[in-house]
Amino acid sequence: MLGGMEMADIIEKYFIPKLREHGIARTYIKGVSGVMVSKLEYFKQIYRDTATFPKVPLTSVKYSLNYKFVGANIIFTHEPGNHRFNDLLSVLVKAWSEKQLSFDEMLNEAVVLSIAGHDTTASSLSSVIYVLAKYPAIQEKVREEVNRVLKSHASTEDIPSTAEIKMLHYLEATIKESMRLYPPAPILPTRMAACDTMLGQIPIPKGSLITLNIYALQRDEQYWENPTMVDPERWLNSGGQVQDLPAWCPFTNGSRLCIGKSFAMNEMKIVLSMLGKCSSLKA
Repeated sequence: MLGGMEMADIIEKYFIPKLREHGIARTYIKGVSGVMVSKLEYFKQIYRDTATFPKVPLTSVKYSLNYKFVGANIIFTHEPGNHRFNDLLSVLVKAWSEKQLSFDEMLNEAVVLSIAGHDTTASSLSSVIYVLAKYPAIQEKVREEVNRVLKSHASTEDIPSTAEIKMLHYLEATIKESMRLYPPAPILPTRMAACDTMLGQIPIPKGSLITLNIYALQRDEQYWENPTMVDPERWLNSGGQVQDLPAWCPFTNGSRLCIGKSFAMNEMKIVLSMLGKCSSLKA
């Protein structure tokens, strides 16, 4: 219970309206969500299996999709030609109806959207909330920063601006520290080397299976001082600004960095700042 309110009540009152307004929601296509849980195999296998999920019966161009976000159920009807919902799912349905995408292609994109774009953020939010509840001193610093930066916000329904979000340095540091200890994707899908190659000084023969253990990397004493200690301060430079640390890669790094990184970070900062203003978390 948060400040006398249940978590579901806070989500429904403050967050769900914004999700509906901006067309953001956690997506499950009927007949798909249960299958994905049992299909955590190699990346190639996952990609192939997404095209063989049970097909949703489509007797007309109109059908229902079940949206869920933290226990709150929202049912929308998406149909080609109905542009009330300005979201990616509507774009996919429209592209399928106009024969720009096959059904399997639309389904694959929707599955990736659900797993990579929503479940990871929800998992990360859960980890940060756990850290805040377990470490009251960190929670109090976050609350002090939120109240200082958002002091002009009389109502929790007054969403922070982009400029204000950028000023929440300690909150961002707390999010990064939480994602360091509890990455949403602790081990990346296995990839197979297509040819003989070298990674630094390590030879990789063709056919080798390679994976990245993000969980181990982000707790490695070679890169982190007191790696098991929860310390948001490690992310702040002498000027109190958030700094990048090279061994942190929950969104991966390089040219294939997750394109949703900035969106996810801003989304989490908005949700957590709103919770910080209206709630007190207890483990």
